[in-house]
Amino acid sequence: MVIRRSAAAIGLAALLALAPDLAFAAQPAIDKAVWVWEADSAALLQSRAKADEVIRFAKAQQVTTLHVYADRFAGRSLLTSQPAQWRRLLRRLHREGFKVEALLGSAFLHTEQYVIPARREIALDMFRRVIQFNAASPATEEHFDGIHFDIEPHLLPNWDDERDNLLLAYLELGRAIVDLRHTSGTEIPIAPDIPFWLDSIVLEWEGNTRSVAEHLIRLFDSVTLMDYRNVARGSDGIIAHATLEMDIAERAGRRVVVGVETGDGELAKTSFASLQPVDLERELALTAAAFQGSPAFGGFAIHHYGSWKAWLEKSAARAADTSP
Repeated sequence: MVIRRSAAAIGLAALLALAPDLAFAAQPAIDKAVWVWEADSAALLQSRAKADEVIRFAKAQQVTTLHVYADRFAGRSLLTSQPAQWRRLLRRLHREGFKVEALLGSAFLHTEQYVIPARREIALDMFRRVIQFNAASPATEEHFDGIHFDIEPHLLPNWDDERDNLLLAYLELGRAIVDLRHTSGTEIPIAPDIPFWLDSIVLEWEGNTRSVAEHLIRLFDSVTLMDYRNVARGSDGIIAHATLEMDIAERAGRRVVVGVETGDGELAKTSFASLQPVDLERELALTAAAFQGSPAFGGFAIHHYGSWKAWLEKSAARAADTSP
């Protein structure tokens, strides 16, 4: 893919190189999402104060889309047991100007196992519950705007020995999810989180030999690329790892959201945790300048609300301690 960069984009990149503390807010409006995981989601649903906190934070960080966990947690499913609370929350978040997508997949539930064919129906039930929830209310402001799911087969213990079979099972699950949407008569957008390195694994599926990344990009409405690096440029940077996916999505008429990490990772390069907020803003701005000419560029997603907030607070406290 030739990354199309307008004169304005080139000028912006040059300016950023000279002024690294220039804020991401200087960019044109770009969608920015954040994952809100299990415990924060449950608190958001049940506490007005928590909802106020999340809304203030999201607005301050120019977030436009909230991926709010909407499946079972702590032994219950609030989507089915307390639908009125969910509808109240969705009405409020929509009034505040956010898009809200149901976040599915959970470390607590070990949903990486859902790619195993014997557990496929359990996986599909997650999606059915969201689809049925939307269908139960005629008021669109009480609906989820999309479904965002995180199922990662590479977390399974037999990944090294069964990689290709597990990925084929994952693709079959993806097909079943898309078929479920079709038979349910809904057009709700569905998007998975995928690691950037899936573009290096090529498999034959449904008569086509393509990278797993391309299979998934073509199957779903969009993908969020877990592009977990803390620099934009270079051969191991955010831009390099997203370029092929952006090219595929452009040709397929799909979109790619670039995801970055703020929590502690196994390798320092995978997260902004050891850096400062200005570093995140600068690298996102450089990435946006590189991809803003592509219709496939769907903005950014930050992982995740809890770690992002804690990191910003820690950075602010450190700055206050060192100020004269």
